[in-house]
Amino acid sequence: MDDRQRDLDRRIRRAQRQEFFRNLWEARMIIGGGVVMLSALVFGTMYNATEPTLDKTVLAHLVNEGGVVTTRKGTQYHHETVALDNGTTVILDIPGSDPVRKDAAMKVEIYRKDWGPLHQVTYKFAGYDEAAKAS
Repeated sequence: MDDRQRDLDRRIRRAQRQEFFRNLWEARMIIGGGVVMLSALVFGTMYNATEPTLDKTVLAHLVNEGGVVTTRKGTQYHHETVALDNGTTVILDIPGSDPVRKDAAMKVEIYRKDWGPLHQVTYKFAGYDEAAKAS
């Protein structure tokens, strides 16, 4: 390989390298969007993988009877509005097709998930409070 051929090969490789970086620069929005979407996917997966912790169990009373809801799989639950002892009203899913006891106090577990600036609070039916009924 003589000097002329070597110089020609060097110029071709340089032109190919410049074309590659020019195309990469033009595709920076696509690459940036891909990085953002991948970051959101990783962040969302990590957030969903953390378990909520039980904060406390409070008493609640029925405010509005919502009726029985049946899922596609055939399970039934009640979609009820209840008032917590601090006055907050939440919508709660009570499992089972048995009628909801209107006069009985319900135990509601409050779960919290805190992950940096994100906070999530969920409420779960924990049964009826038999001690409150006995007194």
